[in-house]
Amino acid sequence: MLQRCKPPTGWPGKLAIANSGGPDSTCLSFLLNETLCEIKERGVKTEGWFGELISLNVDHQFQSCSSEMSLRTSEHSRRLGIPHKTLQIPWGFPPYPVKPSLGQSFERIARDARYTLLLSGMRQYGADAIAFGHHADDQLETFLMRLANGTGFLGLGGTKLVRRFGMGDRSPGQMGYYGIDGMQRWIVRPLLSVSKDRVFATCDEHGLDYVTDETNFQPEITLRNAVRHALAGGSTSDDIHRDRMLRKIATNANRLGVPLSFSDGIESLRSLANDYASKIGMIETEAHTLLRDCTVPSPPSTILLSQDRLSRITNSFIQRSMVIRILRFVSPHPWGSHTAEGFRKSTGLDQIVASIFYSASNDTPRKRFAFSTGSHVLWTPVYVRPDGQLKYAKPGSGADAWVEGWLASRSPPYKCTNGPEGLEIDVTSLMLENRSSRDPVEVLYDNRFVLSFDPRAIPEQILERLQTSSGEHRLVVTTAGKYFLPRLILRSSNGNYVKEIGMSGPSPGVGSVPTVPEFCGRSFGASWISWRLARAFE
Repeated sequence: MLQRCKPPTGWPGKLAIANSGGPDSTCLSFLLNETLCEIKERGVKTEGWFGELISLNVDHQFQSCSSEMSLRTSEHSRRLGIPHKTLQIPWGFPPYPVKPSLGQSFERIARDARYTLLLSGMRQYGADAIAFGHHADDQLETFLMRLANGTGFLGLGGTKLVRRFGMGDRSPGQMGYYGIDGMQRWIVRPLLSVSKDRVFATCDEHGLDYVTDETNFQPEITLRNAVRHALAGGSTSDDIHRDRMLRKIATNANRLGVPLSFSDGIESLRSLANDYASKIGMIETEAHTLLRDCTVPSPPSTILLSQDRLSRITNSFIQRSMVIRILRFVSPHPWGSHTAEGFRKSTGLDQIVASIFYSASNDTPRKRFAFSTGSHVLWTPVYVRPDGQLKYAKPGSGADAWVEGWLASRSPPYKCTNGPEGLEIDVTSLMLENRSSRDPVEVLYDNRFVLSFDPRAIPEQILERLQTSSGEHRLVVTTAGKYFLPRLILRSSNGNYVKEIGMSGPSPGVGSVPTVPEFCGRSFGASWISWRLARAFE
């Protein structure tokens, strides 16, 4: 069970548990602690396993009994011997808004606050992964919720056993934005194949004390509660709303060819949700493998595709999954956000699929042109060689070595209320304030690159200019070239360019080949600053 949800980077030394005190997280805490104790009792080396646990409880302060519930959760963790911390949401203190009331996007706000605080707790207590108690019934609820919301076929995959925390779905400085931290930490769900009945049975068998959150059973609060209530066959004061939701689920299930029948019972529904999770998982795995095969070395933060290899892929679901992966990697919107994936809108995905997945040899020749359908990703037709060389115009001599291809890159920025942040960051104060720091100072640039500074190693000639009382010079990260790559410059107060400072980058690879002339610049103090890609190619 644990091996199936192990992060790709391996188990961290310390694993956090998202502990609400309810039966799910109580059962999870018990099982994880039993596993850890068994490993230690057998004298088995903990290498390859987590060596410590820490329980993190979030007090939302939505109920008068919330403090009492948190106290009971703490006591149970103490009896198991698991270190425990209760984290209280500081409503009204940025980035947290004032405490929401019912009807004010309650579910989304509560979730963003909870995840933001849990990530903060992971960082504070040194845990690089966190386990949630989501189980098979939660997976079924997610499956039905997505049908109720009109999801496409790929959305039926439901909750994943393991995934990155991600950058969140908000803008920097807002609650729900996780930035670099989110890309370095993982969420795991060991109980995802276990039914709710089995969770209760485990708690009863071992005499585990847990709290009951009554708001989880109030269908008017969240869509998930409404789905949960409908599965239980409950009636409400608003049966019309429930029946409308069930009709939506049935209509969308029929549209997608999902053999859904509520009369088949809960076991059959669980099996159906699990089957679709497996199907979508296999599609995504195949899409990942094929995408690797279709790419050739490319400029940083871009994806360069061979048309010939793309033309061999005919499965429409795999094609869409590949496009979503490309958007997620190239977009300057937070990695893993709906915006980075173009909200998975059918119109946008279909346009991309129709443009890039065709056979140049068999189809009627078509005019290729650059386009963008969202996510701030530009699709440009190019000609490419196997070694990654590319041309925008059709080559003349030696054309046999070149094949048609597509380059996915960050599109030119434009002023937009919902667009990504600007492409210029003044890091002067950050460098001076951390002048004595032993740890590197990291800056996330355009949600695509991590710039790592060593303030102690700033060359004296630069430091002297930055420390003048007049503030005549500023250290600024700006952009360079058609791929909008980071460039560090020392700028005078009147805005004139003074000096460009070179940066060292990662080793060559897909989406990370540091060979673009505009990016290299002149080397000036390069030993104290480097960059790496912030986004994962997955």
